[in-house]
Parts: sequence; C-alpha cells; structure tokens
Amino acid sequence: MIVLSRLLDQPSLIQATIAQAFINTKQPSYHFSSKVHPDSTAQDIVEELYFKSQWSVCMSSTRQIVFIDGVGGKRYMRGKFVRYFERRGYTVRYFDYRVSSQPLDEIKKNLIEFLSSVARAGAYHAVGYSFGGVLLRSLNVQLREHNLQPERVVLLASPLRASRLASRLRDWKIYRAMTGECGQFAADEDCMNKVPMLDIPTAHVYGTWPWLGAFGLFFGFGLPHDGMVAADEAIPSSLALSAPISASHAFIPSNDAALKAIEQCLTVHQLTTCVNHAR
Repeated sequence: MIVLSRLLDQPSLIQATIAQAFINTKQPSYHFSSKVHPDSTAQDIVEELYFKSQWSVCMSSTRQIVFIDGVGGKRYMRGKFVRYFERRGYTVRYFDYRVSSQPLDEIKKNLIEFLSSVARAGAYHAVGYSFGGVLLRSLNVQLREHNLQPERVVLLASPLRASRLASRLRDWKIYRAMTGECGQFAADEDCMNKVPMLDIPTAHVYGTWPWLGAFGLFFGFGLPHDGMVAADEAIPSSLALSAPISASHAFIPSNDAALKAIEQCLTVHQLTTCVNHAR
C-alpha cells in the first residue's frame, strides 16, 4: 500500500501504531468515500488516520441526538428524522431559530444555552443541518471550555466556506428579508473562513441531486451540488469522512439513505473509509 509505505517510512512509534490500527479495522456496512490526494504529505496522512481512529474506540451508547436546523427550518418539517431515530431508541432534541427577527449573536447564545440543558441530561450527538452546522462550529471553543461537546457530529449538507449561492443572492431584498444576518454571514468569505472546524469526530453527509434549488439556475451543472450547496462547499478536503447522497438540499433531512448514513456515523463500532491510493 503506497500510502502506508509513505507513512511507515516515518520513524515515529505513534505513526506506526496508527497505521497498524488502520490496517486492522473492518469495513462498515455503509460506504464512506475518502481519497488520498497524490500531493498529500506523510503528516497529512498521519493526522487523518489519527482522526479516523477516534471513531473506532467503542460502540457509542449515547442515546440523545440534537438536530440543529438550517435557516427557515421548523420541527414539523423534520417529522421523519425524529421518528426514524426515536424508533431506534434515541431522544431527539430539536433547535431552530427565527432568522428574520433574531440577530446572529442571540441565536448563538440561545444555542449554547440549549446545548447546556441537553448536556445536563447526559452525553449527546449532534446533527447540524445546513446553516445549523455553521452555528455549531462557531461554538467550538465555548463547547470545549465548558465541557459541552457532543460525542460525534454529522454535518448535513452544511457549507464549510462561503456559499456561492448566498454570495450571488446576498444583495437581493427578498433574500435579506428571509435570511437575516445568517444569510449575510453565509455569503461572507472572511466570516465563514473564521469559523473553526470541530475538534471532535465529524462526518459530512451531503447531497448530489441538483434538480431542486437555485444553484443550477445561477451556476449550472458543471459541478456536483444539491440545488443549494455545492459538494466542494460541504466537505473540508478529499480526506474527509463523507457520504454523498442522491438528494436535494431541502429534502436530505428526510432522505432514507441520508438517515441511514447518519445512523451509521453515530453508532458504528469502527468507521473506516475506502481509500484510493496515490499512484
């Protein structure tokens, strides 16, 4: 294996240990894709394998899930998500917000208070959908400092960088009225670049069905997207733990394949990926 050969050439015990753990892992029932870029350094690979190893410590027994909705989302729209996980023994806690009337700082304050109340009931996982994932990432430091971090996180069709679509629409009056400060934040490259990645195990589930949403109207179909968020906006790198789903942005929270992928992320004993080796 070219990747592991590059890794084991490094005279570090920790690197060899991580590589051996990666060799011994078993393939899960759900396929997550990951690619090693030909230009990846040995350090890049070590860090990624260490990250993956965090998922395989033990079977998660956490039975609380927090669903952090996106702009305009409401609980009645997430009935299938709630039912899916409640039937599997989870307690689903739901967080939404009013973007047209609430400042972004107030939304973040409410979210940290909400997560504090959830954490008092025990450990929890978090699913951040669309801008909900941005909100969760923006609280990374506070969550760590107050020992409120979720055990595992799934970012569901959540932009990690400035959204092309939001940038295109940011000056439209109807967009500004409907999305408030959150919409402007998602369109601002400097603001989005300052939002940290979470320092806990995080998987990315994103859509690749482009036929419902405004993205295709403005940017066409030359790159994979879900109608609102492009695939390259929803994953941090080709090494990320990620699952592409044939679903549009609006309906991915209720998509059967997406729900199964999220469940796999939150419960699997050993979450590994299929690595395409550099040639």
